[in-house]
Amino acid sequence: MENERPTFRIAQSLDDLLKAFIVRGIVFMGEQHVSYALEKDEHEHDAVHILGEAGEEPIAAGRIRFVGEHAKLERLAVREEWRGLGHGSRLLGFMMDVARSRGFAKFKLNAQVTSKVFYLKHGFRVVGETFMEAGMEHCLMLRED
Repeated sequence: MENERPTFRIAQSLDDLLKAFIVRGIVFMGEQHVSYALEKDEHEHDAVHILGEAGEEPIAAGRIRFVGEHAKLERLAVREEWRGLGHGSRLLGFMMDVARSRGFAKFKLNAQVTSKVFYLKHGFRVVGETFMEAGMEHCLMLRED
C-alpha cells in the first residue's frame, strides 16, 4: 500500500475533514503527544483543509490560513508509514499551489526545528529565534515567490 501514489485535494465534505483530523490526531497527538486542546484551535473553521489519500486511506493532511499578505501553512502531517517517499514535499507543493491559485505568493509557517531542513530545501528561510509551541522548539520560516 505504501507504494500507491497518493492524491491531494481540498477537503470538501465532512468525511474529508474527518480523515484530515484523523491524520493530524495520529501524528500530533499519537506520535508527538500534543494535547487535543493544542492540536485543535479556533482557526479550524476559517482554514482551508487539505487531505492526502492513497485510495481510500488518509495518509497526509494540512491546513492553510490566509493572514494578511501571507498564506500560512499549518498542521502539515504525513503518517509515519508513508514518510520518506516524497509525500511531504507533494503535500507542501499542493498547499502552495492552492494558495497561489487564490493570489498569494508569500508563505509562512511555524516549523518544528526537527523539520527545518525539509523546509529549507523547499526555499523557506528562518526568521528570528526559535520558540516553544506545543512543548516543542519551532522557528518562523518564510518564502516569497
